[in-house]
Amino acid sequence: MQYDIHFSLENHFLTALASQLSTGSHSIRPIGSRRNHPTSYFYHPGPCRLPCPALVTFSCLGTRCTLIRFSSIGSSESTTLRTRLPLSTYRIILQVHSALSKPTMSTKRVLPQIISGLGRYSSCEVADVLIKLKYPHGGYLPDINIQSFAGDSSQLKLCGEAFTVEMVSASDIQSPKPQEHYVDAAQKDSVIVISSPPNLKNAVWGGLMTARAKVKQVKGVVIDGRCRDLAEHKEAAFPVFARGHSVLGQSTFTRPARLQVPVTIHPTRDFWDKSETMPSFSPVQVHPYDVILADQDGVVVISKEVAETVLELCAQHAEVDRKCLEALKAGEKIEDTFKKFRLK
Repeated sequence: MQYDIHFSLENHFLTALASQLSTGSHSIRPIGSRRNHPTSYFYHPGPCRLPCPALVTFSCLGTRCTLIRFSSIGSSESTTLRTRLPLSTYRIILQVHSALSKPTMSTKRVLPQIISGLGRYSSCEVADVLIKLKYPHGGYLPDINIQSFAGDSSQLKLCGEAFTVEMVSASDIQSPKPQEHYVDAAQKDSVIVISSPPNLKNAVWGGLMTARAKVKQVKGVVIDGRCRDLAEHKEAAFPVFARGHSVLGQSTFTRPARLQVPVTIHPTRDFWDKSETMPSFSPVQVHPYDVILADQDGVVVISKEVAETVLELCAQHAEVDRKCLEALKAGEKIEDTFKKFRLK
């Protein structure tokens, strides 16, 4: 089976993408120009892939990739490309674009008092508000949890602006290299957010990183990947949130590529549907200076464009919950309480 993938992007992106996909069970070849799509490719998945002919369009708008669209041949229905392309291919498309594109990023910063105010609320409260604001994922970064806290985890709270780090495979010779180490580049009171390649077993953060981050007055780190040296993080009381931990270091397997660029946090297999062909939970993008809030329940990202609105709604949400709690403690039924205060 084959996929007819149309790209309307820079030639250097197409070249890199073809190189990345032309390995193993993937193959890709140019088939010439078509209307509104200067370069087109046929994509041939390996024999283990589900047979599903498709017409796919991938485009980029500003700093964000539009969702890749899929249309079955002979069908008028459309859904996302993720429903049919293997996850590895979908990730390669996003990673190569992220590495080679030059987005125009917003330099907007969130006021310190807004960040401080958001820090009074839990990740659950913030996620509820983001759902109301039509963020389908509620800002939640799934399966990234605290790895380092030695005391009472209920006292743990991390809230600050994101300083993003994009990691790539150590074998990647196309992606750029930062001019300085990302911990040295991180700003005071920031939360370092690291995006690492999927399915790797090595750590991308260790005890020495924590030692330097403490001196830099970095608030904590959130890792789409693994950490190590757990005892050192606990001793330093430095918040490290990650998918898991490892005994393996970074340099043999991964390396930093770009700093302060949008990074995409992908769901794990636990968040896929039963067909195992697509995530049932959409990827979440983190931009520099977005607000990261993390606690014992998990990690959420708040777009800097809506941070002030989220703070206002969190205050309203907390007041409603306070009234609900008082009513329930007084013996009222849940259904009656929700109708009264939550209008449900």
